[in-house]
Amino acid sequence: MDRKIRLAPPSGMHWRDVSWLSFGLAAHASDLMARHTEGLVVRVTALTYPLAHFRSEAAALAMDGWLREEFGLPERGLRVSFDSATGGYDFEWGSYGDPFEDDLLR
Repeated sequence: MDRKIRLAPPSGMHWRDVSWLSFGLAAHASDLMARHTEGLVVRVTALTYPLAHFRSEAAALAMDGWLREEFGLPERGLRVSFDSATGGYDFEWGSYGDPFEDDLLR
């Protein structure tokens, strides 16, 4: 992520989920680096979820929530809301804009 902040995902995880987990970690990398100057490896042992309505973007929110709870880190503006009119989810990425602006993830 950022110098010595690393993600260790479980083997066999889909690349999109790994990408979004990485984004969730990267959003907090500077704070983590300031607190753990020797470095830090975040080892994900599992990412479990119900298959209905799952979107890979949820992995970023899961990482963000876990990091904030585990390390007492500040809010970064990552959130999701359900749009009942469209039946879809609206993701917000704080000041990061759209983290993956290519068509590969759409």
